[in-house]
Amino acid sequence: MKDLQTPNGESYNCFCRKIIQKIKRENLILSAEKFVTAYFGF
Repeated sequence: MKDLQTPNGESYNCFCRKIIQKIKRENLILSAEKFVTAYFGF
């Protein structure tokens, strides 16, 4: 998959990693994984 860009020029991979790190800190990683799986189909 091509590394797409967010409107502010950041790569989505980087953007997703930042979100996942934030969620991990909040101990919601299982919810995040379910969301990512449902939303992105990974």
